Amino acid sequence: MMEMEEPLLPQMKDLPEEDFDVEHQRRVYPDPFYCPLTKKVMEDPVVGFDKVSYERSAVLERDAADATLQQQQQQPTYYPNRALQIIIEKEIKHTIEQGTVLGALQRAESSLRTGLEQVLDKSTAQKTKTHDRNRPLPDPYYCPITLDIISRPATDPDGNTYERHAILDWIRRKGKSPLTRNKLRAKQLRENTALKDLIEYEINKEEYS
Repeated sequence: MMEMEEPLLPQMKDLPEEDFDVEHQRRVYPDPFYCPLTKKVMEDPVVGFDKVSYERSAVLERDAADATLQQQQQQPTYYPNRALQIIIEKEIKHTIEQGTVLGALQRAESSLRTGLEQVLDKSTAQKTKTHDRNRPLPDPYYCPITLDIISRPATDPDGNTYERHAILDWIRRKGKSPLTRNKLRAKQLRENTALKDLIEYEINKEEYS
């Protein structure tokens, strides 16, 4: 049976430049935390065929209201973005514990700055692989196959994210997910741009601090 191609998603209209600047200034978390539809921090992020992460309820509502999509035989599919969800939940927890958003961000920045120095130091690379307690960033930043920080995130239909070259090699040899053991094909993987942007955000923050 031939597989149907993923339906084309409607293109989002860009905000006017002045509106984008105002919205960006109001944000206290990194941009990947926010749904491009609701402009709010996501609670249940999903990855679309277009590689963009959305709030699940918002993107499903958008699709339901789109006349073009309703005429197609197959609706778009979305993968859970578990890595992004865990990172967001951890940051919000820090916010609550600190009592203020500013306090949480300062605490996270201080912790990540120290951690990234260890990551970038080759002498500690092996320790990062061997001991979870030495990991400077939350677990979702790390590939479960290589145990290194992910540089090219690829997400499977179950919502698990890996280093792209590592999961492709695994699929070629095993044909199954290393975590769920479900059948998995290379064409099912989706780029997780939100996680990629978060990793770049943390690295750039360290470089310019």
